[in-house]
Amino acid sequence: MLSDSLLLYKKKWLVYLTSVRRLALNSTNAYHDDFASCTAFFAAYYGCALTLDQFKTMTVSDIRAWAAERQKQTFNVRSTARVLAAMKNFTRFLIQENVCEDHVLLSFRLGRIAKKLPRPLTHSQALDMVDNIDSLAKESWLGARDQALLALLYSAGLRISEALALTTDSIKRDFLAVLGKGNKVRHVPLMAHVKASIDAYLALSPYAGVGEHDYLFRGERGGQMSPSIAQQRFREYRRTFGLPETATPHAMRHSCATHLVESSADLRAIQELLGHASLSSTQLYTDVAQKHVHDVFKRTHPRGGKKKG
Repeated sequence: MLSDSLLLYKKKWLVYLTSVRRLALNSTNAYHDDFASCTAFFAAYYGCALTLDQFKTMTVSDIRAWAAERQKQTFNVRSTARVLAAMKNFTRFLIQENVCEDHVLLSFRLGRIAKKLPRPLTHSQALDMVDNIDSLAKESWLGARDQALLALLYSAGLRISEALALTTDSIKRDFLAVLGKGNKVRHVPLMAHVKASIDAYLALSPYAGVGEHDYLFRGERGGQMSPSIAQQRFREYRRTFGLPETATPHAMRHSCATHLVESSADLRAIQELLGHASLSSTQLYTDVAQKHVHDVFKRTHPRGGKKKG
């Protein structure tokens, strides 16, 4: 529950995120939800609708009380850090609007967050999924669609939202124009075998060729294929072929990046491919590759898993 003044700046902030920062709708919605979660606590904590003055004058003790309540409710540190980041973003907006000069939120730090490594599939798991996903579809064109989608996710490292947002005119001669986070367009290579899979799917699709700007991947009724359908296909595949729960559409992106690192591909090139704003995000895949080498060593070396007797 917010006072009118704080509600006004919240609305201005969300408009700023969308129109100036040009964040995707999902990102703006996530900021909104995190802001609502945090301010709901402080409204209950102060026992009234949270005002702008209360927000500006909150203390470190107040913020610690919020963090402690999150911990009590078993939210993990990473989730709490995300909410804190949203509130810091809002605070910086207030400073930009000359509403306040500084805020204790900006210097507040949580405990160290353990680095969470991506969990890719193995080479054989990824390739087998691309080769066999079509067998689960009830119609041949849907199977061809699923196969083309997976081939694209694995070869180009796209996010599922990026792949499903592609239109037929996103396809150029030997690359794709991909609209990523922050509405930034990047060009990713379109491998010949992936292009062949897409062509095979379009040749079977009852909706292909309807319009130049139509979505590339269609649902059964001709509309844009939804992420939930892609997730459903992965669940069916996991159950049928006994893959772990970590085998998701996003795991194909992780697999692409990790396997490129294992092949000694240039990190900057992988950063460009994935559309990472920071190289540090890409460097996580180096850690994954090193962990893989360590695990293989322990498993296969004659003394890797043995203790001296």
